Amino acid sequence: MKKGAPPRHNHRATLAMGALFILLGVASSPSLIAHTVSPDGLLDPTTISILHCVQFMFLGIAAALVLLRKRFDAAQPLRYWARRSPNSLAATIGLVGVAILFALFESAFWFNNVRYVDPSVYRYSNGDIHQYDSYLGYKPIPNHETTITFSYNGELINSTTYTFDEFGRRETPRPPDAPAPDHSMLVFGCSFAFGSCVEGDETVAARLAQGLPDHIVYNYAYGGYGTQHMLAILERNELNEEFEAPPDVALYFFIPAHIRRAYGSMIVITRWGEFFPCYTPDATNGLIRNGSFHTSDNLRVSLYHLLAREQFMKHYKIDLPIRIGESQIEYTVALIDAARRRFRDISGSDRFYVVLWPKHPRDEISSKAIIPRLERAGIRYLDYTDIPEAFAPGGLTPYDLHPSASLHEAVAKRAAQNLKSSLEMQTTAAN
Repeated sequence: MKKGAPPRHNHRATLAMGALFILLGVASSPSLIAHTVSPDGLLDPTTISILHCVQFMFLGIAAALVLLRKRFDAAQPLRYWARRSPNSLAATIGLVGVAILFALFESAFWFNNVRYVDPSVYRYSNGDIHQYDSYLGYKPIPNHETTITFSYNGELINSTTYTFDEFGRRETPRPPDAPAPDHSMLVFGCSFAFGSCVEGDETVAARLAQGLPDHIVYNYAYGGYGTQHMLAILERNELNEEFEAPPDVALYFFIPAHIRRAYGSMIVITRWGEFFPCYTPDATNGLIRNGSFHTSDNLRVSLYHLLAREQFMKHYKIDLPIRIGESQIEYTVALIDAARRRFRDISGSDRFYVVLWPKHPRDEISSKAIIPRLERAGIRYLDYTDIPEAFAPGGLTPYDLHPSASLHEAVAKRAAQNLKSSLEMQTTAAN
């Protein structure tokens, strides 16, 4: 360079930095952020305004770098940084490189997820059926009736009417010639025991009422519920006010999916169970109520919400923990045992049974995995996992895969027979 001549600038470095800020401006587009980060694809107005400001800032810096490329050398600060602190520069470049690779990785999965469209169209009508509840997370609307339809690719598959009593329990019709009930039976569980996709007189609770006419059956099961809901319901101080006849039998209909709901897996928390009851072990009292997942473990909940938005996780439908382990099974059985003890306290009866629902195509593990732990805890159970009706045509609602009326009837028939035998044995022993 001749003496007195203006310094030569690295135009390419300046243009490269300008291109980088253009990419940052594109990446901060509200529409792109909404599709990649927001669970419902929507952003609130304040977030949109902030993103627009950030986007304009990046694009403004990019425009300034392009226009001033002959007066500004973007490589000069890097050369100075390299001379003064080469290790920190190398670490920064490495982190930026990892961030870029991660962004490219996520973008590829985002493009694939957006492009893929499931050819099967499942549609449920928007019938109001439940409401938020600070104690259970959500619960059925009391004194309410609604009809929900289910269609597949435009074809109506199912139309079901749900009726709830004043306490939010699905009404269980009794046989018209049934005698006045001496006792009641409590049914707990999820949508299987609740009776999704079957009418009120076709549920397992209704079939039990027919098989055991001397009992009035109260259906406390509901869609999406886990094991902890049974314990939470039994712990309510006002529960005894909800019985027309004192309870002497409780049935908990178990499926393997309850294990993930009990401890709150990532999919459960981020989709429908963030406000589910949460119980923590206590050295003195066994399990104690600790609010909800949202209030008791906010850090884990926040992390799960962040991870659930990752395109890689969405693409492969990854849940955390990845597999059900021994500790999760033991925790679920501990909840069952606490519910059994609570039922005994309020009823004076030991007739608490875990009913293992028949095998289902979506079972992650076999229900039999909890049997050794139930036996060690002295918890009675009825194992219907391998009954023939579980594998018979028509046992499940098409496409939806909830149990059909015929499977409800098969389970209830066996349970009623087993309960009658148990009652007869107890009566004989007492005499």
